[in-house]
Amino acid sequence: MRKNKLLIAGITLMALISALVYSLTHPPAAQVSLVAQSIRLKSLPKDFNVMGYQWHPDGRLVTERWKQGGLREIIAVDTKSGTEQSLFQFAVRGNGYGCDDAGLLSPDGRWRISTLQKQFLLNSFDGKLQTVVPNTTNRFPFNIVYERTVAWMPGSKEWVELASVNGQNVLLIRGINSSAPRRVHVGAITRQQSLLGVDSDGNAIVAVFTYIKGWELLSIPLNGSGGKITRTSVSPPPGVLLGSPGLSPDGKYIVWTALWSDKGARAEFAKLFRSISGRRALRTLGLWLSKADGTGWELVGMEQCSEKDLGKLNSVRFTQDGKNLSYAIGGDLYTVSVSGIVAE
Repeated sequence: MRKNKLLIAGITLMALISALVYSLTHPPAAQVSLVAQSIRLKSLPKDFNVMGYQWHPDGRLVTERWKQGGLREIIAVDTKSGTEQSLFQFAVRGNGYGCDDAGLLSPDGRWRISTLQKQFLLNSFDGKLQTVVPNTTNRFPFNIVYERTVAWMPGSKEWVELASVNGQNVLLIRGINSSAPRRVHVGAITRQQSLLGVDSDGNAIVAVFTYIKGWELLSIPLNGSGGKITRTSVSPPPGVLLGSPGLSPDGKYIVWTALWSDKGARAEFAKLFRSISGRRALRTLGLWLSKADGTGWELVGMEQCSEKDLGKLNSVRFTQDGKNLSYAIGGDLYTVSVSGIVAE
């Protein structure tokens, strides 16, 4: 009997020590697993291109498949059954950008913008109509990034381009049947800039980053020749290092990819523990939601990864109803509900 009690006590002690080590080496935020609360879309074709995929209003995913001879096929895929529909094909010269706004769909699902290095292609969803617009902005000059440069106006009758003109950022607004734009001035080019979208009031939301000020959100009226620009500084929770932002369809929320950097004793113990055990230190990467004014921060979920895998979480989108996020990680596409956050 005494031996059994000692055995039980020993097992209990080991379990408590294991729980303590896990707690110390896994910060609370890192324990909110993103993948564990997500649904993996298992029915997608094996060659489904997650770069530039977009959600159609009917719930299907639309992406681009490259074929021989420069031919590109636009397909729509049902996420539940995996049923695939070929929408249209086209051939162009030049390369497309591997950016999140490649293939951007209009809110009514009738138009698609293909982003190429030297031109934009505006295609009707049946492939019968196409407008070619020159793209004169170098999106990746030295030490400068243009992450997202196209967005749709509410109503799907006009679209907007964030462009570099004479060393300044401007917004070019064009009708679906015209390549001649009207222009709204934005301001100086920064380290990073991204046209997140256009809200229901017709204001373009542009995120800009500088090393001095960090992230700022610009709300830019697009009616007529524009109006006064509202600038809001973004203040994320302590330890959150923001990456790429994306706007919800209603313009009320922003999703951010972000690193979480814990400087406390728990993190230092975790580093020491991994060093003693001969393993590399891990980084904590995840998704956060804020309101469109950069306040009201909520954690969606996080995953730990090595330094070399920091880019594995990418291609983050809101679904058309704004109640879910989709993202790619490890080559697979997932969705996660945020309805509890955006409903607040």
